[in-house]
Amino acid sequence: MISNEIRRKIQDIVGGAFGEGNEDYCSKIRSLLCQSFGTSPTVKKEFESRAIVKEQQARFLTSYASNHGLWLPSLPAGSQYLIEGGESKVYLAADRKNVIKTNDAGYYATWGEFFNNLVLHNLFFPYTGYSFLGFTEIDNELRAVLHQPFIEGEQAELEHIEGVLA
Repeated sequence: MISNEIRRKIQDIVGGAFGEGNEDYCSKIRSLLCQSFGTSPTVKKEFESRAIVKEQQARFLTSYASNHGLWLPSLPAGSQYLIEGGESKVYLAADRKNVIKTNDAGYYATWGEFFNNLVLHNLFFPYTGYSFLGFTEIDNELRAVLHQPFIEGEQAELEHIEGVLA
């Protein structure tokens, strides 16, 4: 069951509320994008036309990261490549308890939508929440660098997921 507080937060995120006072960088970058580029959900048929906005956001984020100490010339020391799939390349962190993920936001029409997704993920799944470390470039592509606990387990069953979200 989702509490009224969580429902309100979801509405704020989806509606583009800036979320003043949030201390985590996922929320801060999301709010920065909302303030700078506005918010509007992308309908599937609009995905390609939003590519221009995504490119503008990528330039904006690259500049912002460079000017605010969030540009990472390399991944954290000791990171070991594990696997990649879809939009992420996954590395085992040096502490062997966490993973580092680099994500190109390829499944999202804009970087704003990508950060909305991160904030929503962190709201629903705090134990596997993402911490934003910064941005880097891999293969001439802007990538968000994220830190997440390494969880060993089995694939979740759809019925269980639906039960949590009901």
